[in-house]
Amino acid sequence: MSLKKLLNKTCQINQITYTQNASSGEQQTVSTILETALPCRLRTRTVSERKYSLPVYALATHSIYIAAKSTLYGKKLSVLIDGNTYDVLGLINMGGDDRLFCLYAERRA
Repeated sequence: MSLKKLLNKTCQINQITYTQNASSGEQQTVSTILETALPCRLRTRTVSERKYSLPVYALATHSIYIAAKSTLYGKKLSVLIDGNTYDVLGLINMGGDDRLFCLYAERRA
C-alpha cells in the first residue's frame, strides 16, 4: 500500500511555545502553524495499546500518521484534524527510510 492511500485525511500541525507577559508575568501560549493541508491518518488507540505502552504514551487516545518531517523533532506540537485538536505526547519514527511518523496524541476536550 502506498503512503498516499494510507494518509486519507489532511491536518494542520502547530508548534506550541510559551511567552511571559512583561507586565503581569502571566505565561501565555503561542501557537504557530508549521504545516497546513498535510496528508495524515487518524486512528483511535485500543485499550490494550494504552495499557501496555510506555507510561508517557498511556494517555494518548489517538495515533496520527504523517509523512516524516525532520523539522518536527524536539518541539511541542498540536494537530488539527476535522475541527478537533490533538495534543501530541510523543513522536515515533516508524522506519522505512524516515518516511512515516506516528504522533501519539490526546484529544483536547
